[in-house]
Amino acid sequence: MDSKILKNLFKGTLATTTGTIFTMGFHFLSIFFLARYLSQIEFGYYALIFSISNLLNLFSNLGLEISIVKNIAEGSKNREIVLKPTLILKSLATLFILIFYMIFYKLYPTDGFEGLWSYNFYIIVLFILGSFRDLFYRVIQGLGKFKQYSIIQISTAALRVTLILTAIYFDQFNFLILIYFEISIITLSILLQLLSVPFRDLLKGSTSLAEYKNLLKFSSPLYANNLITFTYDRIGVFILGLFLTASSVAIFDISTKIPSALQGILSSYILVFFPNISSLFALGDNKSAEQLINKSVSYISTLLTILILTIALWNKEIVILFFSTKYQSAGVPLIIMMFSLLLRNLSNIFGYSIVAAGYSKIPMKVNFTSVIVGLASAIVFVIHWNFTGAAFAALLMNVVTFFQYSYYHKKLNLISIDIAFYSNIIILIFFTSTILIFGVENVFYKLLFLILFLILNYKKLINIVRSILIIKNFSYKKL
Repeated sequence: MDSKILKNLFKGTLATTTGTIFTMGFHFLSIFFLARYLSQIEFGYYALIFSISNLLNLFSNLGLEISIVKNIAEGSKNREIVLKPTLILKSLATLFILIFYMIFYKLYPTDGFEGLWSYNFYIIVLFILGSFRDLFYRVIQGLGKFKQYSIIQISTAALRVTLILTAIYFDQFNFLILIYFEISIITLSILLQLLSVPFRDLLKGSTSLAEYKNLLKFSSPLYANNLITFTYDRIGVFILGLFLTASSVAIFDISTKIPSALQGILSSYILVFFPNISSLFALGDNKSAEQLINKSVSYISTLLTILILTIALWNKEIVILFFSTKYQSAGVPLIIMMFSLLLRNLSNIFGYSIVAAGYSKIPMKVNFTSVIVGLASAIVFVIHWNFTGAAFAALLMNVVTFFQYSYYHKKLNLISIDIAFYSNIIILIFFTSTILIFGVENVFYKLLFLILFLILNYKKLINIVRSILIIKNFSYKKL
């Protein structure tokens, strides 16, 4: 595979990861102040307003946000004909959802939030602005402008915190001021995005009715997939609440915090991976595409398996350090959720590769099956094993997802998975099981386990180092 592709991946991932980390940091900092300067009722209104606007956004995206990344990344021909129909379809979908919402919004249960609809105007504005902000972020992603992507994220997040702190300092902070800040920040994001996107070039191509049909044909399965995933997330929480006590739900929620934070960081790689793999398939360079998928699987699995073993060895200490002693029982579910994180990210690599190759219906089929398995197993496992059962249900769902994608990759001749990958997973399972069964507490034995695993992954770690050296244009013969 061309070192230029690796360099683009590295630079893009570095930019998006930096943007994600800083944005998350600014977000948590703002929540710190909001929780202290808003009343519980106001904070509840704030959360509900954004939940509703984000829900409307989900229903209005039509799967266009993923398809536009693929089409723009594929080259100049698609770039010139895809943005105009995407904007028109997005506008029509937004208008339809808005009309539907205005007719039926009062049917939404508002027990305890009787004054919610007095903020209806702000919900609508946030929905419209947020909808197009997300779409324009995808355009920037497809163009490979990851530095600009990151700069916009960081600058707007930093400005948001600055505005909140300034209002607090001058004793002018209140709920409405916060909503005005949010609207202003999203508007600024869109303006910065418009400056980063060469609209004159992207809109100059002529489009026909066939382009609209093709776009909807490709996007519709992706849209259905989004709705299936969203439904599972909501029902999954309902099942936990139905069968678990409040303390059990809290323990399970704690076990998801570290994997969720890591998922946010790992998603930065997908932002860069997807347009690059789409470009390779569009060029007909299937060999380089296969190499990119293999390297992505190898690197992500190697780093995550080492991290999983580290967490397995020191799970109690990690839970106590980041949370508290009362959540020590979250240690085992945390390990299980880390395995789930590994399989989820490998499935993301496979899933986005399949979409990049032009098969947009497959993720919908895969996730529909996985959701059914996830829901059924959640009911059975939670009843028998409490919060640990909830973690096992999430793991089983991701196992099913992973093997389905593996099957489709083999069927479509996109990639043949190296047997060494499976052997490494088996070794990790053996090490982790041994640690949990025999309760390894001695620090010397813990370090011995970790060193032995690092030795077994020596070649893979060397390959990662070599790739970094290639990116940095260092010369070397052997390591």
